[in-house]
Amino acid sequence: MLWLPKTLLYLGLALLLGGAVFRRFVSPEPRSPLRPLVVGALLVVVGALGTVTLTLSDLLGPFGLADFAEYLLSSSGGTAVLATLALTAAVLAFEGQPVRTWIPTGVAGALLLASVAEQGHGRQSILLLGLHVVHLAAMTAWIGAVVFLVGFPRDEATFWRGVERLSNLGLCSVAVLVATGLAATVLALPGVGALTGSTYGLALLVKLGFFGGVLLLAALNKLDFLKRRKLPQLRGALRVEAALLVSVLASSGVLATTAPPEVPAAALVTPFETTLGGRPVRGEFSLEPGGVLSARIEAEHAPSAVLHMTEHTMPPIQLTFTRTGSVYTARTRLWMSGAWKATVRVNDTATDVPLNVR
Repeated sequence: MLWLPKTLLYLGLALLLGGAVFRRFVSPEPRSPLRPLVVGALLVVVGALGTVTLTLSDLLGPFGLADFAEYLLSSSGGTAVLATLALTAAVLAFEGQPVRTWIPTGVAGALLLASVAEQGHGRQSILLLGLHVVHLAAMTAWIGAVVFLVGFPRDEATFWRGVERLSNLGLCSVAVLVATGLAATVLALPGVGALTGSTYGLALLVKLGFFGGVLLLAALNKLDFLKRRKLPQLRGALRVEAALLVSVLASSGVLATTAPPEVPAAALVTPFETTLGGRPVRGEFSLEPGGVLSARIEAEHAPSAVLHMTEHTMPPIQLTFTRTGSVYTARTRLWMSGAWKATVRVNDTATDVPLNVR
């Protein structure tokens, strides 16, 4: 459930920072309401502290306030969370001032996004950190602006001016999201097969599905509803677009809390011998550097084998065997290092073979 507070954190960023972008660059009105930004700031606080709570619960089980405080004050992750809270307050304070310059909000917002990226996969390298910051900036600006435009009724003339400005922001955001997302994916995935062979890859595909739906709807808005001034259809389409963008945030929350694939580097040979279905069965699982796993099983009857990862959530892998006499062989690719088990079954009986893949 760690994805839930992370999603709340992202939604809060969209309302806080995207709301600031809307108020300063999209809204045709002199000053839009500040209250939604306050709601966004509260969601950031709840999401950040909720993430810490669930993380400690997974690590320690039941814990007290002393453990919570120690994590915040003595760990790099806790420092990043404290920075998130302080910078959230700074952004809200700057937006509450009558000064129209965007520089203080922009600087505080960029640092806020960096503190959030540091709590996720962005901490792996400076390059990934930068990509995640820019990706988050484009995502929160676009989503927040769409939600603001949909959520606050305006007269027709004011609404059209806001839509035209939002259209330009959307085009810039899409270009940035595609470029940074592609670069981050290339760095995170060891191969194309990891898209369907790892939980991280599957979560990424779900996010891309929602994002593709948003792009189709945005194109329809621009090429038809906006061009022909179809106000009722455009309002409805923007509501659907806002819902899809929130779904993108939720899938981003899942992605940020899912371990990226890591190809095993060491060779491994795990022999086993047992009795299944009243008949002797023996074989071995051998891992080559690069994650290629070979299975060789000697049995009188055709075996089946399914690989499950016990350390992380990963899609199970069903092996497909080729028979040569009484020997059955299969090959597959593992996209994550760690503790696996192979469930080998002959007829109605099965055994588990532990595989410590590193």
